Amino acid sequence: MSTPGELVDKQMTTYEPLLHLLPPHTPQSPPKASPTMGTVTIGKSYFEALLRRAEFHTSGHDFDISPSLSAHVTLPKADHEYLLQAEHEYSLLKNALFRGGLTVEVLDTLLSGESGVTHEESAPPAAFNADTWGEAFVRPHAVPVTLKAPCHYEVSPDSDNTTIGDSLQPRTQPRSYNRLYSFGQPDSSIDTPQKEDNLQPSNPRVPTHDRRTVLITNLADRTTHKDLVGVIRGGRLLDVFLRNDRSATISFVEGAQDFLAHSKRNDIYLHAKRLEFRWNDRQFHVPPHVSNKIAGGASRNLVVRGAAGKFTEAQIRDHLDHIHNLVVVDINFRGGDAYISTNSIHNALFARTCMMSRTVYKGLRIDWYPDECAAPLPRPNLRTQSSVQSVPMKVVPITNRYTLLDTGSDLNSDSDDESYTTSGIKVDPLQPCENFAKAASFVRSAASQGAQLAVLPEYHLTSWKPHEPKFVDLAREWKTYMQWYKDLAKEVGICIVPGTILEFHPENDEASGDRLLNVAYFIDGGGEVIGKYIKKNLWGPERDHLTGSGRDMHEVFDTPLGKVGMLICWDLAFPEAFRELIAQGAKMVIIPTFWTLRDCNEQGLALNPSAEALFLDSALTARAFENTCAIVFANAGGPPGQGYAGLSQIVVPFVGPLTRLGSCAEGMSVVDVDMQIMEDAEANYQVRADLARHDWHYDYRHS
Repeated sequence: MSTPGELVDKQMTTYEPLLHLLPPHTPQSPPKASPTMGTVTIGKSYFEALLRRAEFHTSGHDFDISPSLSAHVTLPKADHEYLLQAEHEYSLLKNALFRGGLTVEVLDTLLSGESGVTHEESAPPAAFNADTWGEAFVRPHAVPVTLKAPCHYEVSPDSDNTTIGDSLQPRTQPRSYNRLYSFGQPDSSIDTPQKEDNLQPSNPRVPTHDRRTVLITNLADRTTHKDLVGVIRGGRLLDVFLRNDRSATISFVEGAQDFLAHSKRNDIYLHAKRLEFRWNDRQFHVPPHVSNKIAGGASRNLVVRGAAGKFTEAQIRDHLDHIHNLVVVDINFRGGDAYISTNSIHNALFARTCMMSRTVYKGLRIDWYPDECAAPLPRPNLRTQSSVQSVPMKVVPITNRYTLLDTGSDLNSDSDDESYTTSGIKVDPLQPCENFAKAASFVRSAASQGAQLAVLPEYHLTSWKPHEPKFVDLAREWKTYMQWYKDLAKEVGICIVPGTILEFHPENDEASGDRLLNVAYFIDGGGEVIGKYIKKNLWGPERDHLTGSGRDMHEVFDTPLGKVGMLICWDLAFPEAFRELIAQGAKMVIIPTFWTLRDCNEQGLALNPSAEALFLDSALTARAFENTCAIVFANAGGPPGQGYAGLSQIVVPFVGPLTRLGSCAEGMSVVDVDMQIMEDAEANYQVRADLARHDWHYDYRHS
């Protein structure tokens, strides 16, 4: 279980444009020219070369060139001088890059993109647009610009330089020199010039205009992109945008409608907050060239083959942090490869092009790998259960919300053989060494997932077998078991409540006799015991064997997780126990439990075979509300047909169970608990404030 102190929000970084090598150049507009202004006639090939050089300095406006029978281009002298200036600046920039170590191959990659199309292979520009030219330059009056139209074009493959609406080589369509950087919120509609490819993708193209953007609200302050990716399923993600107002937008490639419907039918929680989903007012429109790339297999995830051992996660992040709007969601290494998850497909396209242009990645293959969010939406488990024999009743049958609980047809079996094999480990009620090994595997797994506390069930080492001859003998070794868990806590560095441990305490005083105690301990991450509780309220069959703590006061302990109180199993049926704990400031109550469906008598089982499950769920939720505290309830699980209830859960006010293991099978759940919920609940219900009043009218012991 994790607490708010465990996770730290990833800080957003302001990224620079991909090719921001020098400060952006703002060309001065040529002076206005009169109709009689002098002109210069140059060769067509020279003019095209000047246009290619000037591409780096134009502000992204279309050129419209009307056909002419002339083999030359006529343009104002001021425009000619500007093109010469642009060529000169391009040469200076190129020479500076070469001096800095840039190679010709890398420069060609930057100019042509991943497709490898060079200027010589590209079709010449088709036309200047007379309406847009004046936006970038002050156009001389009444001086025409003409260019002979070529008879045939060679269509250039789409560039992988995927800035929206950008290309670094000429196109067969009306020439667009647009260089647009998306500095704003990426969930808005993006209009880009239409662009065609001769390369036909094997998969259908993604519709440009579709309803695909979902707005998520009520996010916790510490929500990250990785958190969002972890709860989204049902379709590939086009873009993930996390806002600073506790909301986010998720744009799907496909599956948005199904996911939204799923979120309406099933509550989705993140950091103990129930998320709200609806269509966003502004929908993300996919640029055509990005649609082509998606059809060709592009995703928001990259894999660098053979990168493990050559780069660290920090180095890869440093290589990519100049790309504007790119958020590296996660990086992990598997099988010698580096897997990089990003926040959007178009940013991943940028990242791939950038990495391919770097010398350090030379010889490494950079591929796409599938989006984990494309996994199918979870489906409800409709496993058929064997029916339980019930007594005919004259009253209307009661609707049972626990019909999926595995009560088993052999609930009343006389068999005492509860041993079974799980994960390759033999689990036997009277084999504490094997049972500890199984428990330790769960604890290590929880620690590896970032948990700060692991809680195990009551009697998890020996089960409850008081009539077995070696039951008491095993309890004599309780100090050994305690040392096992102290060593384990120190090894994994997290707090552990090792369920309960049976302790045999021989007494020299014959009047008092020997004592068998059921004890819960709180062990911190350093292996030190900082809390201890002896079960007070004994269940009926326990009273012949155990000694309770009687009238000893309940105690609250200061732990790394805050003030914590502990109870055991049947204690939860007594509200007074919770009152004593919260009166001392407990914000969390931990309850190791061994509670079965057989703990109900025949009359109750005849009415409802899952009566005890109803008891547990109802009482735990009520205790969380009425005491404004978090409850960690760890109940024993076991093989089917033995009557185990399971139902381990973590319950908080307002929300109820944050997680709930809903069957008898053993399992584990790692949950983030936002302790601010308890503060908010107390501010609303003011239960603790009433208990602290000097004139409080109920006479509890804690007063």
